[in-house]
Amino acid sequence: KLKIGAPSDFDGDQKNTMSWLFSVQTYLMVNEEVYDSDTKKVVYALSYMKKGVACSWAATFQKMSLEKNPPSFGTFANFIKDFKASFTSPNSTGTAITKLDTMKQKESVEQYIMDFQTAAADSTITEDVTLIKFFSQGLKPFVANHIHMMDTTPTKINDWYMKINELSGKKEKRTFYPKNNLSEEKDPNTMDVDGVRLSREERDQHIKEGRCFSCRNKG
Repeated sequence: KLKIGAPSDFDGDQKNTMSWLFSVQTYLMVNEEVYDSDTKKVVYALSYMKKGVACSWAATFQKMSLEKNPPSFGTFANFIKDFKASFTSPNSTGTAITKLDTMKQKESVEQYIMDFQTAAADSTITEDVTLIKFFSQGLKPFVANHIHMMDTTPTKINDWYMKINELSGKKEKRTFYPKNNLSEEKDPNTMDVDGVRLSREERDQHIKEGRCFSCRNKG
């Protein structure tokens, strides 16, 4: 058995229905040598329905299955069908499509991609053109423009995910060094006269000899 994250317990909350089901299906797929029958798959899924209304539903499903003659949990495909009928709203697809159409990138591109993929799966949309339209319009403008300005714009949604991740990975951190506005420390014993700096000794000498501070000539 591969050591990947097992599904969390499902409590019947419809907003988590499809993500929970996908996690169950993924776990069963990578461990198909262990869960090699419909009965094992159904029982495994039921074992993670321990909370809320999902617990009551699972108990009822088990009772009806065991009371059959002979006892049978049916096929895993029929279990999924019954599960979806009980824990997805009739308009869940429409809700997911609306979410795709209004979704905007607010945080990292990685988070946006994950949120988009979840909504896309719930929407049942598979056409790349449609998914790309929704995905690109939700990106921050400068990110979307970067992809559109490429020599060859990706035509597959998975390629969009890849290019966006590459762009994020190449993003360099820029370090800005503030300009030092502090004036150069001056010698308190010097004096600027029209851009000509004189030491105290030179200044005193100029005064004594009657020299001009600027041209340094007498008179």
